[in-house]
Amino acid sequence: MAGGHRRFTRDAARAVDREAIADWGMPGAILMENAAAAIEAAVLEELSVLAAGDGPLGPVLVACGTGNNGGDGWAVARRLRNRRDDGEPLPEVQVVAWSDPRPGSDAAVQAAITRRMGVPVLGLEAAGAAAGPRPAVVVDAVLGTGLERAVAGEAGTLLELIDRWRAAGSRVVAVDVPSGLDADTGRPAGGAAAVRADVTVSLMGPKAGFADAASAQWTGRVLVGDIGVPRAILDRHATA
Repeated sequence: MAGGHRRFTRDAARAVDREAIADWGMPGAILMENAAAAIEAAVLEELSVLAAGDGPLGPVLVACGTGNNGGDGWAVARRLRNRRDDGEPLPEVQVVAWSDPRPGSDAAVQAAITRRMGVPVLGLEAAGAAAGPRPAVVVDAVLGTGLERAVAGEAGTLLELIDRWRAAGSRVVAVDVPSGLDADTGRPAGGAAAVRADVTVSLMGPKAGFADAASAQWTGRVLVGDIGVPRAILDRHATA
């Protein structure tokens, strides 16, 4: 990660989104699509490295929550499926989700398109019981920077599945921040569990908590995903 990147607290990240959408007229769907493009690039890089090894690759599993972080994941699944449909030698793409996003949201639009394209969508029980090769890459799009308390419920179950897949050898690419990690402290929220990613694509810039070297055990390698927000907005809200 380059040292000159701006860092953002949880509140600053919210303020950037709010200002870009409300004051500058940038549709949230554009920001989501730009985020998905950055994450897609990281997944393709992981797949290219894995493809150099022996044997066929397992699927790409995109683990989606119900908020905007999940919407980024649905968009990534859609984009990867398009590449596969165009004949690129990519593994099958599947989504794992316990529920669709809120109706009318940008994330719900992404989910609906992805389903219409025929991308397989697995519930938590089916994903946990699935046989076959381990996933090549797991995209962690469960929870984002807004998390302030320990993960529980269905999200917690999905985090456990991601941890299990990684222990079996899957590579994990986290969207914005590893799910369960507090963006401001760089430690698991509420002292509970957080995803351990191999790569984190941090949107707009690294989160403030990533300045703590200990956060690397959860973030892995940090890449910055440009979502197209004007630099004037980023400069106004960045902490460094």
